[in-house]
Amino acid sequence: MKNRTKYKQPLYLRIVLLLQLVLCTTTSASPTAQTITYLNPEDDDHYFVKVLKLSLDKTKDQYGEYTLRFHPKMNRDQALAKLRENSTPNAIRMLMPKKHVLSMENIRHIPFPLQRGILGYRICSYSDTLHRRVANISRLAELKSFSFLQGVGWPDGDILSHHGFDVNIVDLSTLEGNPIRGMYEMAANGQVDFFCRGAHELKAESGLRRQVPSLKTEQTMALYYPAPLFFYVGKSNTTLANRVLDGLQMAYKDGAFLSLWKEHYDERLVFSNLEKRKIYRLDSPLTLKIDQAYRDYVYRP
Repeated sequence: MKNRTKYKQPLYLRIVLLLQLVLCTTTSASPTAQTITYLNPEDDDHYFVKVLKLSLDKTKDQYGEYTLRFHPKMNRDQALAKLRENSTPNAIRMLMPKKHVLSMENIRHIPFPLQRGILGYRICSYSDTLHRRVANISRLAELKSFSFLQGVGWPDGDILSHHGFDVNIVDLSTLEGNPIRGMYEMAANGQVDFFCRGAHELKAESGLRRQVPSLKTEQTMALYYPAPLFFYVGKSNTTLANRVLDGLQMAYKDGAFLSLWKEHYDERLVFSNLEKRKIYRLDSPLTLKIDQAYRDYVYRP
């Protein structure tokens, strides 16, 4: 019987085949990066973008890699339509719970307050002619004898009206120049008693207030009502909602979220001196029916 000679592949061919096998195995095992579209107009360096990226980075091991893209600038209603219709897969936007937002059935909020609710701490400015009256305030009920200025569509107006406060609404498009300065001027001129801003907004707007004669800012008290800002996604987008919530909770637990939050807001809150103010608290009809788990993360001076 003749011996059969076994055919041997050249060594270089065996190496090439082995590399191809490894490459195919690696490629098939790597999940496709999830593309997430951010619908807010902020740029890559904005606080809310950093929070979103933090949550996504924290969950890479569980959910895989991601690509974050920014949608061309659009208004709030256009963004809400995209969320409702799910016309842009994995779309996400930061919003405040307002009446028209809460009434929408096809979107869902992620119950983590992105700013820890500091927008709800309100510090009021007023005309110096009211100084004596303001200095004598000692109870929440006494605040109801003053009128409060709000912009069209601001949820604050609904909250204050719900509690029986006198609310004056102004369309910001009717104010010349900087509308926030215009509202400060309305308070200084006595057209309304109080114009109140979030505790974190006070420092940034100090220059505006200095430009308004006869304007004083109250130094001893603050009004508080829940005013959380949440990320919203389409109602059917359970995976993205769970991923972002998981990531935010992980980042809060390990301190990464608080570090980012303090980087952006510590100096502003020190300026507003919340810890030494008497705080008058109200509930909000806009947040009573949503998941209350967000309260665990709310800032308390």
